[in-house]
Amino acid sequence: MNEIVDDKLCTFAIRPTLRCFERVGTDQPSPCGQPAAWHRPGRLWFESGFYCAEHRQPDDVPAAGLLPVRRVHVTLDVYLAATSCQAPQAQAEAVARLEAAVKAVGGCLEVSRVISTFGKYQAQPAPGARPGDVGIVE
Repeated sequence: MNEIVDDKLCTFAIRPTLRCFERVGTDQPSPCGQPAAWHRPGRLWFESGFYCAEHRQPDDVPAAGLLPVRRVHVTLDVYLAATSCQAPQAQAEAVARLEAAVKAVGGCLEVSRVISTFGKYQAQPAPGARPGDVGIVE
């Protein structure tokens, strides 16, 4: 990376796993997304790509040192039904599940706030349930 670019880009403290840029599939190709350890420098610094071992080219170089990377930050609210009536246990389990899911796609989860509330929930009958079963109203 040249000095001009180095001066203009921030250095990330939160660094999710680099993911493979290779487009896979035939009908609607989408990025491979597997962890990437190889760097394919572009003609310009912002055209660089990263690739997994399966999709690397012979002239790709190891992804090491300061590299220009676009990081995506998504802000959202996620609602999960609790697995405990106790707030600390319910919230800890929900965060653990989300961390695992985000890690599985190469991301880092930064939890800003966790809350839980009690409320009424209109549950749907289980598949195969019949009127007259416990809890099922005709």
